[in-house]
Amino acid sequence: MLLLMGRLLPAGAVPGPAAPASPGLGAGAGLGATLGYMSTLPPPPPLPSYRSVVGSVPQSLVSLLIDKLDKLGEKVQAQGTTLDKLDEKLQAQVSTLWEIRYRMDSLERRLGELDSKVDRQDRHVGEVDTSIGRRFDKLSEAIAAHDHKDSSAKEQLVRKVDNAYERIVYMENNSISKIQATTGAIMDKATTLEAVGQVAGRVRDALAAELGAVHAKVNATHDHILNASRAVAPQDDADESEAGRKACVDASETATKTLKQHIDAKADLMSNKVYNLYNDMWRRVNA
Repeated sequence: MLLLMGRLLPAGAVPGPAAPASPGLGAGAGLGATLGYMSTLPPPPPLPSYRSVVGSVPQSLVSLLIDKLDKLGEKVQAQGTTLDKLDEKLQAQVSTLWEIRYRMDSLERRLGELDSKVDRQDRHVGEVDTSIGRRFDKLSEAIAAHDHKDSSAKEQLVRKVDNAYERIVYMENNSISKIQATTGAIMDKATTLEAVGQVAGRVRDALAAELGAVHAKVNATHDHILNASRAVAPQDDADESEAGRKACVDASETATKTLKQHIDAKADLMSNKVYNLYNDMWRRVNA
């Protein structure tokens, strides 16, 4: 605390006199007596103004620091523009992924409609089976009622019953085959949707990994620029050289161009991956 007061006081200033011991203020003095004594103390000395503190710093050092900060701000702004472009590309990829998700939802609704159709077919088969059972019962009753006829009539009735039974078996087998074919198609569609969902998840993870790598490289470039700026900062007037500043600027521009080319290449690669995924999904669905 004393050291801080020594820094804040201007040259030649001395701190105020120490407060004298209060006569009559003992351990049992009241709060009113204490406040009355404090009101008799002299006011503290004024603190140095902001202008006096800033005026003590060399103007050349202030100008140099301002130039360095301006250059660093321009470089950071350029990096921010590159990140904005990358963010736009990533937003476009996310929009494409949402469109794929919408297509998948449409396919799921179509699968639900197919399930409803299969249920209706099952009910229809049950109704047909019941109707055939009633007809078979009527035929059995007719056979029992006409049992007194000759054997030729009985053989004809038996043949009719056999033919009817064969038709029933044929219709039942045909219905079962249709149901199995429909079920197989539904399972194939479900397998295709699951595969597409897995591919979309891998692409989303790859995009997240690529974005993290790009952010890491941008941060590394920012640190490199900052370290280079600090390395070329003059320790005194004799260390400052135009050639050193030019070399630092050239190195920073080269690193920025290399990073931009790498980001563009990664963005094109991610765009191609999403485009191939989109075409492969529609090829499988329409197959």
